[in-house]
Amino acid sequence: MIISDRGNAAWAKANGRSVYDTGEPTWACIDGKQRITTARFWFDDQLAVPASWFPAEHVATTEEAGDGPCVRFSGLTRPGQLQFERMATL
Repeated sequence: MIISDRGNAAWAKANGRSVYDTGEPTWACIDGKQRITTARFWFDDQLAVPASWFPAEHVATTEEAGDGPCVRFSGLTRPGQLQFERMATL
């Protein structure tokens, strides 16, 4: 992913924009929006993936899909969720 800080004075001057002084950075996703959206869907339980992607001991519940059992984030055991969160921190 490529993220750009759009709240800095140099970017604003170069692009003829004013800087909004909110005390917080203003970020824009230059590349990788699909990855961010997919991750958000996964962590919000809106996306199921093949259960075979995870060790069997990390899968608590599955749902049947046309191509085999799938799991949502909430279907992982707590240790499975924690391991995934450590590998895929946003």
